[in-house]
Amino acid sequence: MPVCSHHFPEISRSIQEIARVLKKGGSFLLIDHCAPEDEALDRFINRLNQLRDPSHVREYSENEWQKLFEENGLDFAVLERWNLPIDYESWLRRGAVPEQRKAAIHAHLSEPSQSCRDMFNIVHDENGHPVSFCLKAVLIAGMKA
Repeated sequence: MPVCSHHFPEISRSIQEIARVLKKGGSFLLIDHCAPEDEALDRFINRLNQLRDPSHVREYSENEWQKLFEENGLDFAVLERWNLPIDYESWLRRGAVPEQRKAAIHAHLSEPSQSCRDMFNIVHDENGHPVSFCLKAVLIAGMKA
């Protein structure tokens, strides 16, 4: 099973170790969800993911990734960004979300700000039940100079 960096409890140690083992000129690719730079949007999406899966530590913003890379002597380049569409019911099933957390997630998605609805493409059915949303994804290259 792939391990996503948004579950790493000590991301700075992980990037430090990646930088340590890379040879000069060596590179690696990181693909993960990415938080927006806006603090309110960051809090919204990280809270949503923590409600679904308590092992979720944090989705980092591109600026946070860049800082981590540069602090460890790695060049930083965003190669691609995209929206990762999420079917709400499938997302809950795949996460084996208990009923009490489903209620909290539903409440969190029930009245998001307009900026959250726009950023994460949140769609509700005619009864106000969440149908879908998207996560922001990013492909980042790091290279040891």
